[in-house]
Amino acid sequence: MVIDVPDRDPQTLKALLPTLLARLTREGRPAGLLTPVWSEVAGGQLAQHSRPTSLSGDCLHVQAESSLWAGVLEVHTPELLARLEKRHPRLGIRRLEISLP
Repeated sequence: MVIDVPDRDPQTLKALLPTLLARLTREGRPAGLLTPVWSEVAGGQLAQHSRPTSLSGDCLHVQAESSLWAGVLEVHTPELLARLEKRHPRLGIRRLEISLP
């Protein structure tokens, strides 16, 4: 994989990480690469009971551990999407699809 680095101010690894993770995930690598981003955005308790399973276009697929946690994720979807857009706009995630095991 080649990462194009333009001639401009250097960015921190933290700033580049979401773009790199999105690219790796879209290239067929495990969605688990998005786990650090999901943990940051979802927060401790939600992240403990769910995990990203894939990224398809603008949709992040998330598996909840139970129907209870799927319901909690549904309620918090607008907030989670807003956090993703604010903190990691380069990922381009506009939708969450929640599933059960």
